[in-house]
Amino acid sequence: MKKLILLLTILLCFVAVPACSVEPSSSGEEQAIDTSATTAVESVSSTPTAAPTPVPPTPTAVPTPSPSPTPKPDWVTVFVAFENYHEGELAGITDALDEAGYRAVITSTETGTAKGMGGGRLEVDIAIEEIEDIGLGIVIAGGTGVVDIWDNEVLLGLVRNANDQVLLVAGICAGPGVLGNAGVLQGKSASWYDGPNTNAAMRDAGCTNSGQAVTIDGNAVTGNEPSAATKFGEAIVEVLDSIVADMGKY
Repeated sequence: MKKLILLLTILLCFVAVPACSVEPSSSGEEQAIDTSATTAVESVSSTPTAAPTPVPPTPTAVPTPSPSPTPKPDWVTVFVAFENYHEGELAGITDALDEAGYRAVITSTETGTAKGMGGGRLEVDIAIEEIEDIGLGIVIAGGTGVVDIWDNEVLLGLVRNANDQVLLVAGICAGPGVLGNAGVLQGKSASWYDGPNTNAAMRDAGCTNSGQAVTIDGNAVTGNEPSAATKFGEAIVEVLDSIVADMGKY
């Protein structure tokens, strides 16, 4: 009997030992927390960092070049009769222009060699029909041949064009007759050669005789005879300088 009880006790101990060795543990819960935290860290660390958006470089401003100013004309159209222009009056004009730095472009009713009253010869630069730009104005040199072309419509048109632009219009001796027929001396004072042809033309032009050798009235310059050629040349330069100065203001 004692042996049976001892055997049962031993068997009970073998059964009880595994049960007693198994203790509740929270390691499973802690493992779950650790795993969650690790996953969260891995999730954050695995998200790629967005690269900064590149800023395009600011273009360097390139200054726009200023346009070159339009060149101002430096020439004057000088008309001579193709036959019988006055050499002395022409010289008074061209010498004054040259000394003041202006160019004289010689024109007539045709190109070729013009003939003066005293036997002079002059090469014409351009015929009046071919002129597109009169420059700073027009000057009519005198001589008996001028009377023959007083009513030339092309020449009168050039004079009117110059006057409309408030450029120089000038004539000496018989030359003012062209200005008078063009209508640019209306209401102005003027000088001209005292002869039957010029007196009649200037009377119809509606201008007044100043009684002076040379007269400046606005943009118009007139002279009365060959002896006034030098003074006439000086007067046209005076008006030209004023015109050029006004051009420089704009």
